[in-house]
Amino acid sequence: MDHQGLENADSNIVHALLNHVFVVLPDANADPDYVLELILQSLPTYGPDDTVALVVQFLLDSASTQYPPHSTLASIDCQCCFTSFPEDEISKCPAGHPFCKSCIQQYIATQLGDQRTDISCMYSSDDGCQLAFSPSILRACLTEDLLLLYERLSQQKDLQEAQIEGLEDCPFCDFACVMDIPLLEVPTFSCQNTEKCGRTSCRVCRTEAHPGRPCDNPQNKVRETRLDIEEAMTRALLRHCPKCSFSFIKSDGCNKMKCPNCSTISCYICRQAILDVNYYDHFVRISPPYLACIV
Repeated sequence: MDHQGLENADSNIVHALLNHVFVVLPDANADPDYVLELILQSLPTYGPDDTVALVVQFLLDSASTQYPPHSTLASIDCQCCFTSFPEDEISKCPAGHPFCKSCIQQYIATQLGDQRTDISCMYSSDDGCQLAFSPSILRACLTEDLLLLYERLSQQKDLQEAQIEGLEDCPFCDFACVMDIPLLEVPTFSCQNTEKCGRTSCRVCRTEAHPGRPCDNPQNKVRETRLDIEEAMTRALLRHCPKCSFSFIKSDGCNKMKCPNCSTISCYICRQAILDVNYYDHFVRISPPYLACIV
């Protein structure tokens, strides 16, 4: 450094200029001696104000070639994973709480999976922070798929809050329109977003349209299961006359059954006609005449 130049210059002015430079560029990682020398060289020609402008511009122009990436950026700890990141890899909520993009992305993916679009700050403390991340932060941190999901859910929420009478939306994309046709007349919704969707859905259960078939909701499934059980029990009790095929059910009594139609006697267990005059011998394993129940 040229000490003679320092002696010839007003030291108060030089130090004031140094302060001005580093106020404008607080993160400038330049050699203070070199900056001081640059000021001393420029001061006699340009004067105090223009010298500050010249030095600042020089530092800005030479930063990309003289310093490694991020060397001028301070490291900041993410308040979620507590890992240090360069400042340009950190995003902040409106209150200034810093988080890395990876933590924000994972957090938002979880929130969107729960159908939540009010993505508030993750900062945890006694009082917490309920401020929402700005849309610009979300766009910077989210993948394309997550951003599309966020925009779709946000649009759905806005439409629901608008409470537009008759408004319905496609369950498979973000298309929506007003349906003024009664549900009983048109039970399906035809998406007009033909380029990306164009599917037809049920207006009741919001699944693929299923003409002629009831909606597959839990109540219907329980009802169908109960009917299946009742039908199986009925089939188990039902008997057909071995002579005229008339159907009837034995509600109580012994296993000797009499057809209500033709009076034929049959066995409830083996379902065969009992031809012996002594009907009850059929239910006793004796021989001869070997007419006992085969079961």
